[in-house]
Amino acid sequence: MMRVWLCVGVLLTLVGCSTTDDGFIVFKDPREFNRVTMGLGTEDDIGGPGGTNQTTTAEGAVPGKTETRPQAITAGAKLSISVEEDSSLDRQIIVGTDGAIDFPPLGRIVVDGLTTEELRQRIKKDLERDYFQTANVTVTMEEATAGGGVIYLLGSAGHQGPMAIPPGEDFTMTKVMLAAGAGGPFADLSRVEIIRYGSDGRKYKTRVNVARIMKRGEFEKDIPVRNGDWVVVPEKIFNF
Repeated sequence: MMRVWLCVGVLLTLVGCSTTDDGFIVFKDPREFNRVTMGLGTEDDIGGPGGTNQTTTAEGAVPGKTETRPQAITAGAKLSISVEEDSSLDRQIIVGTDGAIDFPPLGRIVVDGLTTEELRQRIKKDLERDYFQTANVTVTMEEATAGGGVIYLLGSAGHQGPMAIPPGEDFTMTKVMLAAGAGGPFADLSRVEIIRYGSDGRKYKTRVNVARIMKRGEFEKDIPVRNGDWVVVPEKIFNF
């Protein structure tokens, strides 16, 4: 076991990152951050708050975390719901950025973070309580389309909270800031943090100098965001 963790430590040193006391693996180079975390699984393998929870094996994965967990529902996912007793209730629904769906006759249901089985059981229970003696419910989920999903903005961003990733769009940190109004008057776009939860059970983050990328047109240094990412915009130390 000690040898395994020693090898992991050497690998992290080689790729230019360090581990903080709060458990974050911090990369100095944003592009290296993206390269390493992209190797931890597909877009729908990202876990942590706001992401999905399907665990896959990966190089450098935490020992004992190779089991597969049910994939959670997130914004942008397409749900198919059918009720055997009444086909008029059958629906195909895209989960909104607020993580909720409208399902008559039960109304609005927050589904973000639930598995399809948990949602099926909830719908079945509510239908049997008010409408049917027995309800046979089926819930399936299609993966969000390429480039789809949701990220979460915090701090001095012009727009805080969830933001949908346009399907088919190579959505990058710079595009996120533009879509969010480029931050408030006190936003420090030179130190924008991106936090990503890996399928190996770890937390990764780096800083992106969005201001420099935009000012100098260095878009080759921009990095894409992924479903479940958290973007934190700090305030300027001096506001003048």
